[in-house]
Amino acid sequence: RSLIKTIENLTLKEAGERLLFYIWELSKEGKINPIELPISKNQIALLLGITSETLSRLLKRYQEEGLLMVKGKEIFILSPDRWKNILI
Repeated sequence: RSLIKTIENLTLKEAGERLLFYIWELSKEGKINPIELPISKNQIALLLGITSETLSRLLKRYQEEGLLMVKGKEIFILSPDRWKNILI
């Protein structure tokens, strides 16, 4: 199931959606907050099929939109209800 979900994410979703889904899954659907990233940001970018520059831009954009806050390897999910609306 995990492999199928990964393939679907890479082929059917935009870069921003893939990132949000990845973070949401790490957080166990908003239950773990903050999340500590298990791998480097460069590795996350590779996993999501994007460049590290795109990852940085997306993280910055989502911080400005009030969806998350990044502090080093920790990501804080802000407004979990908004996340649910976006990801459904």
